[in-house]
Amino acid sequence: MSATAMRVKPGPVSVIEMEGDFSPTAMVEFRNCLAEMAEEGRLCVVLDLDHLVWISERGMGFLLESWTWLRRRGGNLKLATGLCRVGGRLHDFGVDHLVERYASVGEALASPWPERGPGLKSGPTGDGGRHVS
Repeated sequence: MSATAMRVKPGPVSVIEMEGDFSPTAMVEFRNCLAEMAEEGRLCVVLDLDHLVWISERGMGFLLESWTWLRRRGGNLKLATGLCRVGGRLHDFGVDHLVERYASVGEALASPWPERGPGLKSGPTGDGGRHVS
């Protein structure tokens, strides 16, 4: 499995590009990134998975937890999958029945978003949603 690279493009809706594998290390990095963005009041995120090679069942659960975490705070997480290799896995596990999935980052950005999230002082914990905010 290849290493994961993550790039963040900040804006009214932040874009996080994932490349490689969504490994446990990548999950921690993603969680920390979301927590930092939440501190800044940025709760609307497009996760670009076009170059993601692999995601485990645990990673899928973590994506759903992150989606729930953001939505409870007035934000949202949307997936841009393009021709990514993990698109079939997202479908097989039902992730795309809950999380909005778009063919491109541009389509995801052009879709409706919440006007403003309430902000927060803590991030997603990766512990199944059992966190104190």
